[in-house]
Amino acid sequence: MTITEREKALLLAIINEHIKTSRPVGSNVIVEKHLKGVSSATVRNEMVKLEVLGMIEQPHTSAGRIPTTRAYQYYVDKFLNKRGLPKIEQSKLTRVNQKHKGDNNSLIREIAKEVADMSSGAVIVGFAPRDLYYTGISNLFRQPEFETIDLVHNFSEIIDHLDDVMEELFPKIGSDIEIMVGSNNPFGVNCGALVTKYDLGGSRCGTFGILGPVRMPYERNRALLEYARQLISK
Repeated sequence: MTITEREKALLLAIINEHIKTSRPVGSNVIVEKHLKGVSSATVRNEMVKLEVLGMIEQPHTSAGRIPTTRAYQYYVDKFLNKRGLPKIEQSKLTRVNQKHKGDNNSLIREIAKEVADMSSGAVIVGFAPRDLYYTGISNLFRQPEFETIDLVHNFSEIIDHLDDVMEELFPKIGSDIEIMVGSNNPFGVNCGALVTKYDLGGSRCGTFGILGPVRMPYERNRALLEYARQLISK
């Protein structure tokens, strides 16, 4: 797949706008907010090329475009930058760590709740392959992507079989953060997931992951997950 630098810039602008708003992105928004100095006609022509490449699509009810799952996978592979967690959020997690330090299970559960709130997503913890804890599922169902009954039903079925998913995933996850999108995501094609392993010393380890819509803010959630992992593993 060949994609020009201008097409990359346009794709990144569409993705960033879609992450923020969840709405289809039109050429006027791109010109006003992201690619100033480029004409709307040029942007529309480039959008057609991105559509042919399978990177964006046009919902039936809108003149704007939304990124495809393929585009989000490309974004994760090519555009994602590492960044630190803001100090205020570090402080919130550090306070939880100080309050529950010495009780690993309680600490991990409380950090999971805080991370779920901060990410507006769900958090799934694997203490062992079939020993699970999850929180924040209602956060997912408040996202625009989950307004359809079919999508809620499909995701509910995944939750019902979460122990099977985690048992298969548990031995595959390392200490690096793994980002899974679309068909690469065992939690479902309509979700994005970031998963890592935490280490309590000796042979004691587990998995910790954030689930959100495919449209989730991956850079921010990666920083959040990395900081949480560091606190748990201390």
